[in-house]
Amino acid sequence: MIRVAWLWLLLAGPGLAQGLPDAGRPTISTGGLSPGVQAAFAVAVGACHAPDPALPLPGVTVAFALTRDGRLQGEVTLRRADPAPASDIAQAFQRARRAVIRCQGDGYDLPVAQYHIWRQVELTFAAPPVLR
Repeated sequence: MIRVAWLWLLLAGPGLAQGLPDAGRPTISTGGLSPGVQAAFAVAVGACHAPDPALPLPGVTVAFALTRDGRLQGEVTLRRADPAPASDIAQAFQRARRAVIRCQGDGYDLPVAQYHIWRQVELTFAAPPVLR
């Protein structure tokens, strides 16, 4: 199983993100895949995720299965969510779900030889930081 965590530091902008580790880049925590493959996968999904800085939503973790050619197999499900009103959690989940579905295109570009690692995916979309 691959687990990917996405930090929305890029919403802070370059000035506010200075001094933060790897500001503006996804942070991945999983074993078995190279850091380059992990980063490319997170960027591919993140390209279709459109958080609204004016409407911060809670972080959510979604789970889904992929076929050997990197296409979604079955449904995207909600695994966990930060504490928040149910309507905010539902909206954050729908945004994450749409990102996974939209960005798959002809299939995510993942190494077929490592299918046993990435066939089950958990992806965490962290809540954007609150800027004051």
